[in-house]
Amino acid sequence: MNGNVYYDLSSYVGPSPFQAVVASNSRASLFNRTMWQDIVILAGSIVAIASLIPTLIDENAIVPHTTSIPTMVVLSGQGVAFYTLDLLGSALGAGAGILIWSLIAYYKAPGDAALLSERRSLSHVVDRLRTAVRPDTE
Repeated sequence: MNGNVYYDLSSYVGPSPFQAVVASNSRASLFNRTMWQDIVILAGSIVAIASLIPTLIDENAIVPHTTSIPTMVVLSGQGVAFYTLDLLGSALGAGAGILIWSLIAYYKAPGDAALLSERRSLSHVVDRLRTAVRPDTE
């Protein structure tokens, strides 16, 4: 071993034996260093983001700021916490969630006068993109 004596969790002072294995292997790939919890949290983020896409696309969907803004704040805190724990995949998933919720907050807020504007409608933007890419599909 490395000279440290392990009695119990309260008496041990020194580097984690689990981190020592990763640190000593300089050829360890990113996948080998990724915790399984990071993959599970990232997968959950992907499912949550995918479930928000229909809300973002639906022209009649209305999501109040009292839902979208607090969700963005919570995801920001989670993203920072994940990053400080070296859960980079989870931090990226939280960042993607913030992006989707900010789009929902911008396009789907009720009572917003600009919401009714054709220029701000997400479906209008998608239609303009389709026309730009394939002008013959009108």
